[in-house]
Formats: sequence, C-alpha cells, structure tokens
Amino acid sequence: MGGSVDGARLAPVEAGDLLLSRVVDRLREAILRGDFAPGDKLSVPDLARTLQTSRTPVREALYALERSGLVVMRPRRGAVVFGGGPTELRHLFEVREGLDGMAARLAAERMTEAERAALREVWQRHDAALAARDLAEHVTLDVRFHDLVRDGAHNPVLSESLARLRDQMTLIVRSWSGSPGALGRRTRADHRALAEAVLAGDAEHSEATAREHVRNVAAFVLRTELPGAAAPSASA
Repeated sequence: MGGSVDGARLAPVEAGDLLLSRVVDRLREAILRGDFAPGDKLSVPDLARTLQTSRTPVREALYALERSGLVVMRPRRGAVVFGGGPTELRHLFEVREGLDGMAARLAAERMTEAERAALREVWQRHDAALAARDLAEHVTLDVRFHDLVRDGAHNPVLSESLARLRDQMTLIVRSWSGSPGALGRRTRADHRALAEAVLAGDAEHSEATAREHVRNVAAFVLRTELPGAAAPSASA
C-alpha cells in the first residue's frame, strides 16, 4: 500500500496564491488514500520534484500536516507518515473514546429526522460493505458513519475536537483493515448497536456502545502489527 514518493499518484500543482493550500491538500489526499504507509519517509526534495514546485511550500505543507496529526517529525529522519507506537496509539484511543461517547449521547438527543435517516442509510450501506469485505467502501463509509454521529451532536466545539482526530483515525482504519478479522462480525455488531441506540434516542446506551466500540477497535489495533508502528515510539 505504501511506497516511494516517485511511486505515489501525485499530480503537479499550479503556482498561485493558494499554492500552499493545494500542496497540503494533495499530500493529505495521498496519505489518506494509502499512497504512503505509516512510517514512510516524506522527502522534501522528492515531493517538490514530483509536485513540480519549490521546496518551501512542501516544507510548510509538512509542518501543517504535522499540526493536523498526519505527519510526524523524527530526529535525523525528517518527516514521516503518522504511525504511532503503542503508547501514542493508546493515548489517541483514550481521547477518542471519551469524545465519541459524548457525541453519541448528544446525537441520540439532538439529531433531526433527516439526520437520523442519513445515519440509517449509511449504516446499512456500511454493513453491506463489511459483509462483502469491500475495504475501500468500508473506509469511506466508516468515516461517514462517525461524521454523521459527530454532526448530529450539534456541538461545534466537540465537532472541532473530533475533526482533529479524524485523519489519524482514517489512516489507522485503512492500515489495519486488511488484517485478518478486521472486517469481521465485531465491527458489524458494534456499528449496528450504536446506530440502533442513536436512532432510538437512547442517550445512555448510545454513549456506552460508542465507548465500547472504540475500546474494541483499540484492542484490535494494539495487538496487530501495523506498518510503521511495530516498535514502541521514543515516548513509549
């Protein structure tokens, strides 16, 4: 799934006032698409050559992606794609559990009928994708499912906090979803329980099932050897 800069599907960017924004978007899309695996080195000269731009916007884009959590700056290695050691991943999931639980509770109480209909549709499509073991559709619909719950909470502060974690979680989901058991019955059962609780307006059960789902994902990820995350990080 990962690869070198030259092998990534990166198209050149056009110069202009929004050059930095375009470079950030192009690199973010490439990382989330799986062109680079967790732990892959992101060479500024190679990226600049591939994108046909100078090194300065590429360097600034990598710093922007570091702030969003998709890139990590390593001593003597430079920029690498986020993978995270066990400690970093555990911390990430601990925060995600609390925020997802709160979002699910509020969504059960505040979702409009239109939002509930959208959640039901996406949940059913995602369930079908899991049954078919369609990895690409699973990643897309998993993100959409959780975005709908987040937005249904109607709390902009909470939404902003969860949005900061979304890219990292998407990267993790894409990385481990190819592992044996990742697309199995546990994920389908978790999403079914969460969707049904939110759609029924059961705030307490929604929070509990959301938290349990994150704990289940965390347990799977932390016992699975991920690319770029097999060894403990420096902070572990």
